[in-house]
Amino acid sequence: TEIYTEQIVGSVRCVQETEGTPYHLNAHSSFEEAIFELTLGSYTVFNFKNISTGECSIYVPPRSLVFLVNQARYTYEYSIPQRKLDKIANGELLFRKVRIELTFRKVKKVSCQCNFPSYCDSQNRLHEARLKQLTDNQQDQASLQE
Repeated sequence: TEIYTEQIVGSVRCVQETEGTPYHLNAHSSFEEAIFELTLGSYTVFNFKNISTGECSIYVPPRSLVFLVNQARYTYEYSIPQRKLDKIANGELLFRKVRIELTFRKVKKVSCQCNFPSYCDSQNRLHEARLKQLTDNQQDQASLQE
């Protein structure tokens, strides 16, 4: 008899119309490569940014499953902007509604050996400085919005 000791961590969050998520990079040390996010109810917009490639926004329709793997998982910070409506690529204005966000991650059992050590909290102590800079930037942005 085989015993499976894999552990998937799931979270469920009810997101109100104007709620957002600040920019963040998921820790490499805690979870395996793939992160899955299912969005139900309203659409959402993910903003991605990377030191090398800059920023981009991705419209995510209702009932969509987003896979964050490889570079998207390990090197891009992402956020969901805090606002009531979005202007999507075709110029259409969409008003946000309540959505349900289900996120799934597989718990990592060994230290991270990803191909992105400069971004990795397991392989690079400079990552801590990058996180502090990101937190400071978020606090500055919050102060400007007040």
